[in-house]
Formats: sequence, structure tokens, C-alpha cells
Amino acid sequence: HSRFSDFGLHENKEFMMNRFFLHKESRIEALLVLFALALFVYNYMQHVIVSALDKANIKLIGPGGAMLVTNTLHRVFEIFRTVTALRIGNTKGLYQIQKLKPQQIEVLRALSRHYR
Repeated sequence: HSRFSDFGLHENKEFMMNRFFLHKESRIEALLVLFALALFVYNYMQHVIVSALDKANIKLIGPGGAMLVTNTLHRVFEIFRTVTALRIGNTKGLYQIQKLKPQQIEVLRALSRHYR
């Protein structure tokens, strides 16, 4: 049982959720606030990350191998979906990233230069 099993998108792009979240008006309002907050965070991340890539003159490669006209946060997420992280020893929070692809390294370098 996933923590997200009470939500879902159907083929017709209709968003479905468990009735629990619609039972009271206060729950609906809270859900709307959470959606708005999630949208704000996503848009802020999009602005910061895409700005860093644009400043470094990096154009991401799409799934088909063609260079994208516009960088997107969605594509950055897709690029990093395949990252392997290994925990080092018994230390909490210390991980080693392995087998990064060239485009993943390029994005990380652009972000590190942006935040110096």
C-alpha cells in the first residue's frame, strides 16, 4: 500500500482522490493550499535550475537524442532518474553517487557554479 495510493491520474487526465480528502470543507481548503504550495515550489525550482543551465549555456538532450529548444525541470528530473547512490559505511546521510552520465555531470557542475 503506497502512501500515494489515495490519489491517481486516469487516462483522460482526470485527477482522482479518496473521498476522505473531500469529506469536509476544511480538508478541501487544506488540499488546495498544499497544491498551491507544491506548484509554487515546482515553479521556483524550475526558475532556479533552468536559469543556472541557461547561464552556463547548457542545452539538455531530449529522450530521442535531439537538443531541446527550452530546458525544463521535468527533463532534469528525467535525466536524474537513473542515478545510483550508495551509502558509505554506517554513516547516516553520507552517500556516494556512482556512474553519472555526461549530461548529469554537466547539470551538476552548472548548479554548483550557480551557487558559489
